[in-house]
Amino acid sequence: MAALLATLFLFIPAALAGNGITLPLHRIALGENNLPENILSTQISVYNSNLFVYEVDVKIGNQTFPLLLDTGSADVWVLSGKCNDLEECQFLKTYTPTSSIVLADESFELNYLLGSVTGSVACDQMTLGAYQVSCQVFGMANRTQALHLGNNGNSGILGMAFPSVAAIGPATGVSFLQNIFSYLDEPDRYFALALGRKSGLDPTSSFSIGELDTAIASDFSGFFFVDVLKHGANDYDYWKIPLLSIKLEGHDLSLSPSLIPGAEHPIAVLDSGTSLVLGPTIDVKNFWDSFGDAARLNPVTAMWEVKCNTAITVSFALGSGDDDKMDFPLHPEDINWDSNDAGGEWCMGGIQANDKVNSGDWLVGDVFMRNVYVTHHGQNSTHRPAMGLLSMTDSGQAMEAFKKSRGVESTSAVIRIQQKPSDAMHPNVLYAISSGCGFVGGAAITLLVRVLQTRKMRIRTSLT
Repeated sequence: MAALLATLFLFIPAALAGNGITLPLHRIALGENNLPENILSTQISVYNSNLFVYEVDVKIGNQTFPLLLDTGSADVWVLSGKCNDLEECQFLKTYTPTSSIVLADESFELNYLLGSVTGSVACDQMTLGAYQVSCQVFGMANRTQALHLGNNGNSGILGMAFPSVAAIGPATGVSFLQNIFSYLDEPDRYFALALGRKSGLDPTSSFSIGELDTAIASDFSGFFFVDVLKHGANDYDYWKIPLLSIKLEGHDLSLSPSLIPGAEHPIAVLDSGTSLVLGPTIDVKNFWDSFGDAARLNPVTAMWEVKCNTAITVSFALGSGDDDKMDFPLHPEDINWDSNDAGGEWCMGGIQANDKVNSGDWLVGDVFMRNVYVTHHGQNSTHRPAMGLLSMTDSGQAMEAFKKSRGVESTSAVIRIQQKPSDAMHPNVLYAISSGCGFVGGAAITLLVRVLQTRKMRIRTSLT
């Protein structure tokens, strides 16, 4: 049966209209009510307090679901009508099998730092905009545990990473991204993301496949292109590129060496399913220590905080090396979140420490991605996988907007650049490549923690 399903999954009908599509994204605010009471006293050092996810409507069979758009994972899964966790599933739209469904003799299991998903593997007709796959493999989640999905109305995920990290392997079926790319002409095998700042059906957010959103860019002339790396893995796994430096007020903050074998520079994994930017403890400490008394490490939450009226000019330098790099400025409100303290003096920082990001050195989420228009290009006969980045943030305008929103007393930080971290100071962390990077689990725990050493994704054959 599995071999038959694998064959069925490879069949793709022609798109219903044209080659490329551009779809709107929903920016959904999450609530804080479902945060576990002990979250700050557990091993979790980072949680999603930016409280937003980006969702796209996907039709499976004859039912449409809001799925979280996640470039940090490769599977599609949706809650099944058999989901037996009333707390997690009762208020969410769930999938009911249709006459077109084909069941596999396999089940799937995904374990996360907090919670898990288990269920069965199947295929059904799947439609995204004008694209329709006649029999797309996906997971039907019959049981979830401790994911708190109900707080954002999210019924599952649409993974857009490379198929090598899919929990549902190639022997069973082809990933959704592979199916779509195989239909497109080689030059059109890319998708583009713009993550906006407005809630609801956000006109500043978009998801395109095989074309650019012409409201943002009419061609690639302004893009900076970087080859995707596969260091630390046998094949391309995540959308990861070199992070050369972080600049504060124009000054380079030296980063500690990469722990990924063969990497010349620290590796950044761009992941739309993660809210924060997560990096090595020593580098993140160096970053916030540069602001002196304007930043602190909260001893209770173990989170870095910054005074809410502190204006921060930060940019990330990406590229293959000194002769091929570009600086991308970040909006101050992405570095200094006005959502942490009721008193208004201290706000949560958008860059936090985590030494267990094992797919790269840095996990670069929406804090960065809101500031760029990003194209993700698959491999073809002429080039390796690549990413194109178009800066969307004007530093001067962003700073003025930040100061206006925080009040006239907003002040620029006095930067004290620290010495380059030594190799000896860098934590000795094993970056063992696991089979999953991105996934946002809903509520206020979007699993942006990405502590992947505790996450296991596997498919097991049912004993039936």
